[in-house]
Amino acid sequence: MKKTIVLILMVCLAQIIYKCSQSEPAAIKEATTIELKDNWYYINGEKFFIKAIGYEIGARPGQHPYEDEKKDHLELMKFDLENIKKGGYNTIRTWSQFSEAQLQLVQESGLKLIMGLEVNPEEDYGDPKFINHCKTQLENILKYAPKYDCIITYLVINEPQTDHIHEVSATAFKNLMKMMIDMIHEGHPNVPVTLSANAMISDWMDESMYDVYAYNCYGYNEGQTATMGFRDYIKGLNELNGLDKPFIITEFGHSVSPKGGFGSFGSRTLKEQSEGLVSNYRDLIDAGAVGMCPFYYADGWWKGGEKGIHNKEQPEEWFGFWGYKDV
Repeated sequence: MKKTIVLILMVCLAQIIYKCSQSEPAAIKEATTIELKDNWYYINGEKFFIKAIGYEIGARPGQHPYEDEKKDHLELMKFDLENIKKGGYNTIRTWSQFSEAQLQLVQESGLKLIMGLEVNPEEDYGDPKFINHCKTQLENILKYAPKYDCIITYLVINEPQTDHIHEVSATAFKNLMKMMIDMIHEGHPNVPVTLSANAMISDWMDESMYDVYAYNCYGYNEGQTATMGFRDYIKGLNELNGLDKPFIITEFGHSVSPKGGFGSFGSRTLKEQSEGLVSNYRDLIDAGAVGMCPFYYADGWWKGGEKGIHNKEQPEEWFGFWGYKDV
């Protein structure tokens, strides 16, 4: 009896294996396609409005994202990504590159990624050692990053300063940028490349070498945002670039620091922060932005120089959507 049952099972198994071998192969998931057309991002053929939030792991109380030993913090990152999705966002923006394990986590979350590279804007852009450092770092990133189609843009540098570019020469800066753009275009084709320029000091900069126009911008109560207004200044900046590529905002926001700072950086109430962000969204959409990344997911205690102290006089420590009582 047992032999008969075994024989029947073997015959059934053989039939299943045969049918599987004769059936159509399982559908292979197609890679995400990114197109830039009509000044918009199109992902898999659909117009995509970037609803991002600035995010940096390792930036909580008692941590420094750039000086501490690099750790993946995968469990914490998974918690963060789940909360970001619950908040209605579809993308995160970083200031430094993710590891492969972190990229895999973003891929699994379904979120898209505007990935910044950790390139120090204060270095000498013409220094062969710095150029080689940038090249080697990017070569290492491109060994794994193209496996993950969650990346929809690379930011090769954040806020290079006007006077510093002038000091070390614009040619050196342009050559470094071109090297990195070309490397990404070759190593991770069809993914746009740009930089995060500071709108208030980089409106003179020709960004035509990049695939996308991208700026960090805040509603300062002095300078051109004061004389023209936040919306009209940003709209003018978009028009100045020629209205021929997608225009995205990679930083904006309001600080709730107890003390004020430069421009209108600090001393906002939570209500003013909330209402100010909504107002900024409206203005930036009216200015032609097709994506934006408010600053910042969590308060950055490290920005004032003492990562274990929430500095009341440093407005940049108080932009976060998440606040922390203590370390």
